[in-house]
Amino acid sequence: MLITKYHRKENLSKLSERFSVFDKFSGATIKYNGHNCWVERKSKKESHDFMIAFFGKSGYGKSSTVNAFFGRDIMETSDVEACTRRCNCLDYEISDGNYLSIGDFPGIGESEYRDKEYLKMYGDFRDSVGVVVYVMRADARDHSIDEKAYEAVFNSSKNRDKVIIAINQCDKVEPVGRGKWE
Repeated sequence: MLITKYHRKENLSKLSERFSVFDKFSGATIKYNGHNCWVERKSKKESHDFMIAFFGKSGYGKSSTVNAFFGRDIMETSDVEACTRRCNCLDYEISDGNYLSIGDFPGIGESEYRDKEYLKMYGDFRDSVGVVVYVMRADARDHSIDEKAYEAVFNSSKNRDKVIIAINQCDKVEPVGRGKWE
């Protein structure tokens, strides 16, 4: 069973206020693909979502990227500890029962135990999402955890077609001209 926690459910017009490009989606319906049907636990109401999921290592700025996109602190962030423990969603209704959903997922790389849990979650959600934004850091040198996670979750070309690699924290990369080569 896939479980998400809704942080916010709003009409698409709220998102369109910040980015007018979303006006194009107003009134659209989302084609059911066998995986993107969600049922609310309390109301039993069915909806179809197009989810944009943010995956990647803990502390790489997934929640911060979502916050920056919306221009305000919606998702919880921390400089010292992992704080996202489940899929947190922002849902924007584009028409009756059809939502554009932004899914902020927990980060891998915190511990082997959590990695198993979160990689399973990534795999469970993989077929339900429309696009995965896999966030990596520009100033990181060790990408072995990212490589293993990518291979485990996106193990076929069909799965890889929906992935966008986002390079985050480019402002922290050291200038090229520093050091003994100046």
